[in-house]
Amino acid sequence: MKALGRKGFTYLVSASLILLVVLFSFLAVQEPKHIERQEMYETRIRTMSEFVNSVNRDLERASFISSFRTLMALEDDIGARGEFIADIDESFRETFMYGTIQGSSVPLMNDTSIIEYLERVNTIGNTMGIRVDLNVTSIDLYHTDPWHVEVSILTHVNISDMYGSVYWDYEEQTSAKLPIKNLRDPLYAVHTYNRLPNTIRRINASYLVSPGNDTSNLQEHIEGSFYLASPYAPSFLMRFEGNNSPSEHGIESIVNIALLSDQEISVDQNRVKVDYIYFNDLASDKICDVNGIPSESYFVIPSNRASLYEVTGLSYSASCP
Repeated sequence: MKALGRKGFTYLVSASLILLVVLFSFLAVQEPKHIERQEMYETRIRTMSEFVNSVNRDLERASFISSFRTLMALEDDIGARGEFIADIDESFRETFMYGTIQGSSVPLMNDTSIIEYLERVNTIGNTMGIRVDLNVTSIDLYHTDPWHVEVSILTHVNISDMYGSVYWDYEEQTSAKLPIKNLRDPLYAVHTYNRLPNTIRRINASYLVSPGNDTSNLQEHIEGSFYLASPYAPSFLMRFEGNNSPSEHGIESIVNIALLSDQEISVDQNRVKVDYIYFNDLASDKICDVNGIPSESYFVIPSNRASLYEVTGLSYSASCP
């Protein structure tokens, strides 16, 4: 019995050792596979995370380009038709999203509409084994100040790998702040039959009339039809609709009637020369014959603009034709 017991114990130890060797051999083979799978999983997460970050960054850039092109396309359309837009917000959304105006393709928007951008993102994602679903849920257009237009885009983003094991699902708020400098004023496009487009520019000077009553900057401002921020005037976006209401983000220029005459457009020398007032022949109390401004400039402004144009220290007439 003792001998049998020793033999049994020896057999048990031997069997156990053999089992351990087999198990160790199995684990030695399986552990790298486990590590390999883990590394692959982590690599997939890192790759997708980088892809998500890239999409977020690129969406902002794409939104800026598409927004700027959209404003230019709408300007072109107004100039070609000679008519204002009924709803700038709706028109902007259509062109921004689909690259069309009233359903017709716009060459300027080729490869820059948001729909085309989303298609490209999907194509790139598919080559990487990533499923991409981007949906623009809202687009808001507004002014942050007289000289910039803000475009705010809310996008629902769903990105997952081909196995469905890793995914991101979130909303991304993207903003594009567009300077209106050098964009064309729709007001001039319509009222001058697109013969005398006027770009949004500001005079490079800290004052119009110097403390010594030098009016040279004011004369340059008048002749160049430069713009001033004005709470009495419509904003840049309002001008797309021909809306003449005052805005806290309003801008205005002085119409150079000599240039209008050169384009064989009839002029009125005695009418107020502030752009939206002049083109619409709106009634207003006037200031004219400002000392230091040549009479041939026909500088006639509303009486409430004396401070804006810095002529309060100059003599002028309120008895205007």
